[in-house]
Amino acid sequence: MLDTTSNPDGFWTVQATRNLLMDLGERVDRCRFLVRDRGGQFTDVFDVVFAGAGIEVIKTPPRCPRANAFAERWVRTLRSELTDRMLIFGERHLRHVLTEYVKHYNHSRPHRALNLSPPRPLATVIDLAGQRRIRRKPILGGLINEYERAAQIITKPQVPPHRNNEPLQAQDLHQRGQPFGCGQPGTAAGVGHGTLTSVAFFWGFEA
Repeated sequence: MLDTTSNPDGFWTVQATRNLLMDLGERVDRCRFLVRDRGGQFTDVFDVVFAGAGIEVIKTPPRCPRANAFAERWVRTLRSELTDRMLIFGERHLRHVLTEYVKHYNHSRPHRALNLSPPRPLATVIDLAGQRRIRRKPILGGLINEYERAAQIITKPQVPPHRNNEPLQAQDLHQRGQPFGCGQPGTAAGVGHGTLTSVAFFWGFEA
């Protein structure tokens, strides 16, 4: 996400474009073309900025949103999962919720086209089937939820106490968590957890 504004005029769009090219740096060489509609905020200067970076600007036909299906689908998903379900109180609030949603979309949200995996997962995706303990991680106040496998703690079994005159056997010492022949107690072990879900941010042009 580049920025937000209540007045996306030509000047703002051109400046956002320059900021994008600066952020991309050397990666801009991998971009071949940009597909855009015929909105009034996309002025001739907008096209010139991209042309100066060696990126060809392709205009979609009038009233043909399917010509830029990836961008249109992104906007639809954003509205249906976020903005249509939340009251926005200003640009600062909008910028915050969009930033959080983009992280969720790129790293945690499952995608059907990727076999229910996110484009850029932060951890290995784990099947929830057969898992007894699942931890829920609320996003944006619980509007969206992510799920992880909870950590499982391995505890030592209970061993009945021995009489004062009864010697301890090697098996008993092992059950008590104490190595045989050593006077230091053992330690409990823990199994870490792996994040199950994670998505890719596209720029609106192909690389």
